[in-house]
Amino acid sequence: LQKSVAAMERLLAAQPANQKYLQLLSEALANSSEAEENAGRLDLAIRQRERQLTLLAPYLAQDRPDADLEQDAMNANMALSRQRFMRGETKAALDQAAVAVRIGHSLVEQDPENANWRGRSAITELNQATLLLRAGRNDEARAVTDLGCQKAEALVGRDATVNFFQEARRRCLSVRAELAVVGGAGAEAIALAQRFLGEVRTAQGGGSINDRFASAQAQKLVGDIMWRSGDRAGAKGAWSSGLAAWPRNIAENPSQLAARGEMLRGLGQHAEGRNIAAQLAAMGFRQSLTNRAKL
Repeated sequence: LQKSVAAMERLLAAQPANQKYLQLLSEALANSSEAEENAGRLDLAIRQRERQLTLLAPYLAQDRPDADLEQDAMNANMALSRQRFMRGETKAALDQAAVAVRIGHSLVEQDPENANWRGRSAITELNQATLLLRAGRNDEARAVTDLGCQKAEALVGRDATVNFFQEARRRCLSVRAELAVVGGAGAEAIALAQRFLGEVRTAQGGGSINDRFASAQAQKLVGDIMWRSGDRAGAKGAWSSGLAAWPRNIAENPSQLAARGEMLRGLGQHAEGRNIAAQLAAMGFRQSLTNRAKL
């Protein structure tokens, strides 16, 4: 991926007006950032996303910017919002998430019938809602969630066979579960979390390593919501199930590592949980996006 970035930079330098090369370099920087994040090199991941946005900025400043480049900028801002939050930069993360949402709204306004853009706009809103929840801004999170969920539900109603639309609805369920529990509706929150788990299992199929991680992490959400609802025994049972289903002897990305560490701490295995937290801190990960139970 690093070589692909360097190669595209050379091509674009030779032909600065070639928009295809620009788009390919933007894509290469996005892929490189994702790979760096998954490898635990958060600062490098952030740097690549910043380079991507710097690359796109002059083209987005035009009177009628290319919509594909706007979509790249939307995705880059959303990814950067998550990365900056995990590095501990909450205000910058919220600002970046708001930019992603604004671009998503702009794309939908340009073409209201474009289902792809509506789905991606919904994802940016649910990402922003998650960060707002982590920052304790629950009322703002609820308003943004309503917007994202309305889009997601409408898209699934329009075509339930599109995986991307289903993913947006699953994200809606997870955020709504957390909103319910912070609002004191424990039973509703647990029901939403269990529905989320069921939909993840149905969608993933359970065969691949990624499917197994996704199902185990969905089980973690159920445990987190139960814990916050006051069902301590249920929470521990859910976390135990999540850890039992956790793939063994497989390299974990930082988000997966964090989720496992949080479940271990919830089950009282503090030494191992603290060791994982120390590993993440050494990589620059200072805040968790998944620690709903605050363990």
